[in-house]
Order: sequence, then structure tokens, then C-alpha cells
Amino acid sequence: MNANPYLVLGVRPFINCCSVRTMHGGSLMLPQVRDAMAEASRQFVNLDELMEAAGQRIAELTGAEWGIVTCGGAAAVALGTAACVAGNDPVKMLRLPLTNGMVNRVIIPKNQRFAYDQAVRMIGCHIVEIETRDELDKALAEPVAMVVLLGKQEHLTGVRLEEIAAAVPGYAGLTF
Repeated sequence: MNANPYLVLGVRPFINCCSVRTMHGGSLMLPQVRDAMAEASRQFVNLDELMEAAGQRIAELTGAEWGIVTCGGAAAVALGTAACVAGNDPVKMLRLPLTNGMVNRVIIPKNQRFAYDQAVRMIGCHIVEIETRDELDKALAEPVAMVVLLGKQEHLTGVRLEEIAAAVPGYAGLTF
């Protein structure tokens, strides 16, 4: 029988009553996921090809345009931010986090700031806080890489998702 790897390291497992959180190890895996990972670990594949196929499969399952697998919430926020700043430009990608001359402003409602703000800042972005529609309009007067909203706190902000989406150039046609 194998020893518990956490206990070997002196780390105590616990019963998670909080929900899925990266800081708690993400989530427990279903047996089917563990089996698929064990099977996948027996072969080599081209990772770019795998990411493309996984992205397409996630899109099929979720109805999104595409998907990406990350190692946690902070990684997802960082990669999303990098994509909004550099797009598909390999020169810009290689410059990150040095974003001088790039659109590097990110709007976040003040009461929606959260621990993963660092994942936005580490890409080289500057956070612009807003609280009102007027502040949103002023923030949008200059180029913005993206708008970050923390879904579970969206109801606490003075500017709601629909209003923000309607105000962001190029996204006025979003439906909810």
C-alpha cells in the first residue's frame, strides 16, 4: 500500500466545506478523470495539437468559442489577460510583462477586486477601478485591454454586467 504523499511531506489533508478553490488544491477528481489521466500518461503527444483538440472539445461541451485547460484560477486569469494584451502577436507575447506601448489598462469595479488581481498585474497591466457609470465611461475614453468582473460579487456593483457590456466598444451586441 502506498503512503499518503501529503502526510509524507507533513501536509495535513482536510475536509473541504468551502467549494472548489485553487488554494485548497482545486477539486477532487472523478475516477473517470483519474483513469483518463493514467491512460494519457503512457504516451507522448504534441502539446500544441493537444491544446487545440482540448480547446475544441471544451467549446463543444460549454457552447463557448474555445476553451483552455489551466492549472488553476490564477493561471486562467493570467492567460486570459495575456491574450487580451498580446492577442496572436508573437512579438508582443515575448515582451510580456513589459507592456509599454501596448494596451495594458484593465477595468475592475472597485468592490469586485479579489486575490487574483495579481494575475492581471503580473502580465504588466494597470488596474483602473470604477464604481459608477460615469467612471466607466471615463475609463473607456482611453484604450482598455479588458474588463474583469467577479461573478459572485456582480450584484454589489453600481454598474451591472449588461451595462458594462453595452458600453464596451465592439461588445454592444452581447446577449445574456
